Amino acid sequence: MDREYLKQLFVNMQEIMKVDSLDEKLALLKENNKMIVDELSINLNDTIDFLNTCSAKELFWSCAFIIELSEYFRTKELVKCIESNMARVAEKGLRESIKLELDFIKNYV
Repeated sequence: MDREYLKQLFVNMQEIMKVDSLDEKLALLKENNKMIVDELSINLNDTIDFLNTCSAKELFWSCAFIIELSEYFRTKELVKCIESNMARVAEKGLRESIKLELDFIKNYV
C-alpha cells in the first residue's frame, strides 16, 4: 500500500466536495472512492497499520469503506481494528453509524 497516495486520495475527497455540478461531483467521488478501496484492499496488515496510525479525519473517511473492505478481508481482525479506533471519531452520531456497520459485518466474518 502506498500511504502517501492514499492520503492524497483523502485530500482529493475534500476538493471534490467543492465541485458545483452534482453529476460531476458524484462521478469524481465514485472514481476516487474506488481508488481508495483498491488501495486499502491490497493487504490486510497494511490496512490495519494504516487505520491504527492515520489521522482522525482519515479514519473517518476510511470508515465509509468498511463494508467494501469486509468483502475483501473476511476476518475479525478488520472489525477489531475499527472497534479499537472508533473513539478517535469525534462525533457521537458517526461512531454510532460505524458501530451499526460493524454489527452488520460481524454476521459475515
